[in-house]
Amino acid sequence: WGDRASSLEYTENVPVFLKGLRISDWNNMKSLNSTGSTNVAVDIAGTPEAQELARAWASMGQPPPPAALNRGGGVAKRATIQELHDENMSLGPAPTPGQPLDPNGPSSVHRHMVVGTITTVFTDRPPFYPACPHQVDDGRGKTRACMKKLQDEGGAWQCQNGHLSQQPFYRFMLRARIADHTNVLEMSS
Repeated sequence: WGDRASSLEYTENVPVFLKGLRISDWNNMKSLNSTGSTNVAVDIAGTPEAQELARAWASMGQPPPPAALNRGGGVAKRATIQELHDENMSLGPAPTPGQPLDPNGPSSVHRHMVVGTITTVFTDRPPFYPACPHQVDDGRGKTRACMKKLQDEGGAWQCQNGHLSQQPFYRFMLRARIADHTNVLEMSS
């Protein structure tokens, strides 16, 4: 499919026939994925199905482009792993804790969405940890869970901030290596 995909000529707003795609739904985002049996036909403008689709498209109007991806802290753009590595070379130092970000200074964080294949899941430790549920000030007038790792102190759990807890809650933390056609990246979530 790779060579066929780059050799086909696509024209914007012209119907394309796709058969045998798999629909995936992850994190409330749907995607279409091709399989070995996927059929693609580009030059179908004269078929009755394409004409009916073009009429429906014209009567309903073109939908707006998809909104930018937002993953709880900023806008994420889709990039290859090599583009991530290249862009990270321009990162500036992290701001001093408690100080505001300099809007004119270099960025210290880039947010991206990468589509890749998980090649390794690190299993040197469990993919979770006991987290502190104690409520702390988030510095913006709200409270949040401390979330520091708890240590079992003989029946009571304590975090490095000194909070005691009878019952921890467990947070998932996956460490993996992912790859795409450009490079490899180690990540944690």
